[in-house]
Amino acid sequence: MVSTASSTEVPEIIDWSLAARVGRRVAGGDELPVRPAWRRQFDDISTVADQAVAEFTGLGGDLPPPTAMPLDRGQWVEANLATLRRVLQPVAEKVVRRRAWQDQSPVATAMRSGTRALTGAQAGTLLGYLGQRVLGQYDLPVPGPETAEGTVWYVVPNIVQAERRHGFRPAHFRLWIALHETTHRRQFRGVPWLSGHIHGLLDEYLGSVEVDDEALRRLARRAQSVARRAIAGDRIELLDFLLTPEQRGIVDRMQATMSVLEGHGEWVMEQLGARLVPGHDVMHRVLRERRDAGTPADRFFQQALGFRQKLDQYSAGERFLRHLHRRGGMAAVNHVFSAAEALPTKDEVRDPDRYLARVA
Repeated sequence: MVSTASSTEVPEIIDWSLAARVGRRVAGGDELPVRPAWRRQFDDISTVADQAVAEFTGLGGDLPPPTAMPLDRGQWVEANLATLRRVLQPVAEKVVRRRAWQDQSPVATAMRSGTRALTGAQAGTLLGYLGQRVLGQYDLPVPGPETAEGTVWYVVPNIVQAERRHGFRPAHFRLWIALHETTHRRQFRGVPWLSGHIHGLLDEYLGSVEVDDEALRRLARRAQSVARRAIAGDRIELLDFLLTPEQRGIVDRMQATMSVLEGHGEWVMEQLGARLVPGHDVMHRVLRERRDAGTPADRFFQQALGFRQKLDQYSAGERFLRHLHRRGGMAAVNHVFSAAEALPTKDEVRDPDRYLARVA
């Protein structure tokens, strides 16, 4: 949920062209010419959903109608690669300042080329895998004096595939998806401080990333510590290896925030789906069962990339919002969006009563 506007003179530590080719190949599917009729249809559906979300949540007041963009899988991959390129610019600038990266010897040049290709293939593979599954996404613009309207993306081949496979009526299924994505629009367009808060956390994390030789030695020492804990039978996570204590605190705050935002999107979609979308409960059940019953390769991939953990976090966020609504109605739910200080911590997402006791 970050702008896809590309940065100027970004140091190239990733082969973005290779990433796009790999991503398109992994995502599969035929290219989808963007038909004007589809654009109008998704604009109309998004407008209906956005108005329903506004009336239900009270977030955002009077906003202009949302802008919808139907995409094929490859277009979605490339749009997210542009996002990734912009987000990684601070790290890229640190990397290219390293003496080893500036070495122009044949061996060093070959190693840099290999590194770019490897990271490009990895980025393309990840986004290609996601591109097979994602249905919609709200693209959050960069905050500024005149913040532009974000776009609601719809990956039409995946939507059509789900409709045909499960017998969903297109008008109903697309409205159901639009409810979730326009909820994100209302969160970010209707809560003035939220976009800056998300970008601030991301900038804080990227600013803490070190790539000098001493940082690499500290990473090696953490790897040894994690290995000893694993041998001793302790429960470990990949983040134990990758993050410093300072970074872990930032990531915990990011995870808590994203858990609430995604959980809020799920909760609103379910509440409004019950009112506006015939068969929404079947849609919810079928897609959840399909996700949970993936192939062994799917489950391994999801586990390795942390997707299962993220899904659990989003479910926790939905339970958190549902509990707040039971205890205090929409006022309690919307208090979460009143200020950055009103956001729950990671522990409070798991224990809503603890959160309510703090903010009461």
